[in-house]
Amino acid sequence: MKKTIFSKAIAILGAIAMLAGVAACGQSNNAGESGNGLNKVMFMLSWAPDTNHIGVYVAKNKGYFKQAGLDVDIVAVAQAGAEQAVNNGVADFALSNLTNVGMYTTKGAKIKQVMQVQQKPSAIWCSLASNK
Repeated sequence: MKKTIFSKAIAILGAIAMLAGVAACGQSNNAGESGNGLNKVMFMLSWAPDTNHIGVYVAKNKGYFKQAGLDVDIVAVAQAGAEQAVNNGVADFALSNLTNVGMYTTKGAKIKQVMQVQQKPSAIWCSLASNK
């Protein structure tokens, strides 16, 4: 039980640190001040909303982003991919992984990985049990 609470706390703190860090690095063409004096940013998920994104939603719901001066719009991944959306200025920042960031960077994208949110990669390879 304690490990689950600790893991959730780390995920929330990681999400806050990531958003605050990226917002402090600069603003894209989308970013701007919202009507309430907060810095408006768009955060793109790495996939359709699922349990990997819970920390971001909890942080928004609890007002942590507002406390950091951010008005965060959380959106599902674009068809072209989160990395491409950030590179094109459609999103201010996004969840991704080192492999995707590296791949897009070698193709000329001007994106950077700021931090790893999870302690271990969440990607899992699956196969049929009969495939040895």
